[in-house]
Amino acid sequence: MNKHKHLLHFAALLMVIWSCACGGFQDVQFKGVKDIKINSFDTKGVDAMLYVTINNPNHAAFTVYPSDLDLTLGKSKAGNAHLTNKIKIKGNAEAVYGFHLVADFANLGAADLAKIAMMALTNKLNIGLKGNINAGKFFLRKNVPVDIQENALKNVLGK
Repeated sequence: MNKHKHLLHFAALLMVIWSCACGGFQDVQFKGVKDIKINSFDTKGVDAMLYVTINNPNHAAFTVYPSDLDLTLGKSKAGNAHLTNKIKIKGNAEAVYGFHLVADFANLGAADLAKIAMMALTNKLNIGLKGNINAGKFFLRKNVPVDIQENALKNVLGK
């Protein structure tokens, strides 16, 4: 019991030192979707790599852990999206990071899929991801709210 108490005090001390050394945390900035590479796409779902630009103005790097989000395509709630990989976000850097995304189309019917195909052909397919991403460093983790709405094809097609 005493050993656990000392470990808890040591962890608390480390958190205090880390928060003082960082000089205050600034919000990490999402700069947009750089590219999307679709590995597979069918009526059941999509498997894709989503490349996004993130600016971390903080000295400390952190990790984004696998997380679940709600996926919308156009104005239709498509289903659930799962970020499957851990990504280390560098400190004091703006960089492009690849997130592996696996999504199901549990909430879409055949008519919705036809509308989405038409939107994709006319370069008006908006993708939305909403929910909480689990991020942190070591044993310190936080759920970060995410609400992204992007034209999925604008950066891919250059339009």
